[in-house]
Amino acid sequence: MEKRKLHIIEILMLLLSLKLYAKEIKTIEFSNQNINDIVLILSRELKTSITLDETVEGNYTFYSTIEDAEKTLKNFCEKTNLYAIKENDSYKITKIKIEFNKENQTLSINTNSTEPEKVLNKISKAINKTIVYEKIPSQTISLNITDLKIKDAIELCIKGNESLEVTENENYFYIHKKTEAENTNSKQTRLIEKKGNQFSIKTEQAQIKPLLMDFFIITEKQYSFLFQNDVQIKNLNLKNLDFYEFLNIILEQANLDYTESNGIFYILESEKKNSFAGRRKTIVYNLKYLPVEDFSAFIPQELSPKTLLKDKERNSIVISGTERELETFVQYIKQIDIEENKKHDKIFDLKYITYERLINFLPPQLKTVNIVSDKEKNRIICTSTKQKLLELEKLINEVDTRNNLFPISLKYIKKEELIEKLPSFISKDKIINTNNPNLLFFTGNKNELEDFNNFLSYTDKPLPQIKYQILVVQYTKNKNYSIKPEARQDLSNAGNSNDSTYIFNADLSNILSLNFDVISKLGYQFAINLNSQLSQNIANVFTDTSLTGLSGETIQFQNTDTYRYIEYELDKTTLSKTSSTTQTITSGLIVEINGWISGDNMITMEVNATVSKQNAATDSGLPSTSERIINTKVRTESGKPVIISGLIKEEINENKSLIWQKSKSKEQSEIVIYLIPYLDNTYNKAHKKLNRMRKIYEGINCLDDKD
Repeated sequence: MEKRKLHIIEILMLLLSLKLYAKEIKTIEFSNQNINDIVLILSRELKTSITLDETVEGNYTFYSTIEDAEKTLKNFCEKTNLYAIKENDSYKITKIKIEFNKENQTLSINTNSTEPEKVLNKISKAINKTIVYEKIPSQTISLNITDLKIKDAIELCIKGNESLEVTENENYFYIHKKTEAENTNSKQTRLIEKKGNQFSIKTEQAQIKPLLMDFFIITEKQYSFLFQNDVQIKNLNLKNLDFYEFLNIILEQANLDYTESNGIFYILESEKKNSFAGRRKTIVYNLKYLPVEDFSAFIPQELSPKTLLKDKERNSIVISGTERELETFVQYIKQIDIEENKKHDKIFDLKYITYERLINFLPPQLKTVNIVSDKEKNRIICTSTKQKLLELEKLINEVDTRNNLFPISLKYIKKEELIEKLPSFISKDKIINTNNPNLLFFTGNKNELEDFNNFLSYTDKPLPQIKYQILVVQYTKNKNYSIKPEARQDLSNAGNSNDSTYIFNADLSNILSLNFDVISKLGYQFAINLNSQLSQNIANVFTDTSLTGLSGETIQFQNTDTYRYIEYELDKTTLSKTSSTTQTITSGLIVEINGWISGDNMITMEVNATVSKQNAATDSGLPSTSERIINTKVRTESGKPVIISGLIKEEINENKSLIWQKSKSKEQSEIVIYLIPYLDNTYNKAHKKLNRMRKIYEGINCLDDKD
């Protein structure tokens, strides 16, 4: 009765552990993963759209359990110094959180380790006002400000660059280098006077960029600067000049020029005259089909012009070069600016599949398609070329079905290996790849799915592991030694020979310090002999180690010394060293093992062993090397030793006495490898334990089951 109670208690405990085991906590782990992949996973968990702005890029590492998806997103942003801003039912992730109080004209900004240019661009968008700046020295800034005036916030972005200052104008902010003229008169607009259509200026010095900006703002002209340096001009005294006269004189002072197209003035550096190349010109080319934002991707480096400006509003480009360069470049543009490259919009109404699942199916060639999700109507708005939209439509028709789409989660085998090993009765067209490394979809019918699952039951298995115990010993022969083990037989049970006990007295201290199980695997007599040989330095242990590898994969053990020698070449005429080369010599022991397990748990191994030794230096100055190599294939049961010998070498030692007599002795050494492979049964034991718990849960009597 007591035994029965113990059995019942054991069943209850196992059932409880089974229940706890079944309640898995879902986790996500990203190790140096691209932010786009991370957002895709988080978007799937939140079941809503998550987008990135231009400030977020790169790889991130993050680990968390998922109990509340919104909380997980918040934790991710906190640990990565990002911000998730909710917009209706979607989220936008940014590195710069910025709020603009239009009434008070103040800014609140939060960011960590960000380039100042990115913060300035965000401020410009928030306040809807242009911020012009020269190149800001490379650095990063961290801001945590609340309700700060706009100019003060901009000045914080360039804090630490004492040579820069911020000038505020009615229509823009300008960040520029400090000059004496600007210190005395910060508002450059006072320099230019306008009366009717006439312009005048009188100043000792001024910066060209703010001067030109003020001029174009006063004249209400559109402009774009294609030069980098903000040149300082001096001693200007102009009176009552018209627009073009005034502009030309100002530009000549700064060695600048302009070209006008569609009412826009493009300011660029003046080109030097060259009698061979001809004078450089600037032209504006209006693209017909190719979007200007994709233009650079089509231009090879050898054709890329020095000056190229993109005008997104008008879908045009401004290019500068000689007549020949411009002619060649325009001809190339005409070849790529064709209707096939024109972007089109197309709406797809999804029937069964969701936007998030569709993104998983996209192959690499369709990742460039711009897809916007309308979740309320379960539709997507796509922008791309006609060809890619046709490919996308074909994909949607394949995956947006009701019944013939089955998710397959692989446990052990890689997707590439699975597809490579597919049998003839399973078509590759039935398998749809995904971004998830362990997930794919099968599109066949239920009978085909059953065949596919049967195939997986044999192929999607973990590769068994093999543990190798390795002992490498070098024996020196032609030396005198003696082994005197003491043994006595205890005949106290002489009446029953089966109960006789043998007791051996011997010193095994050298053997017991080894990891290799010499006594039980190679026998007590071998152990006594080896211990004695080690004591008398007749044997020397090269290697005593354990290695583990997957069945069918090669593992390597290397115990070598590497020496590097410099060889100099001598110039015979000057007797000086002209050059040198470095030679590398490696010697020692290298063992490679490739083992695999057969159906009867026999282990077959290919063993390649190399023992090399560095000898004395030769006449060339470099020492020679000697090598002993064995390549063999053996088979044994798990736990049974294999002995590989035959790595023998003879050496002649020469000795000189005091009376100039020479004596020679021959010494022979042999390297012997003792190898024991073990089949790792960890997976099998865990599998048996789960089976036993399942049987108990189902009410099957297995209390006496030894498994």
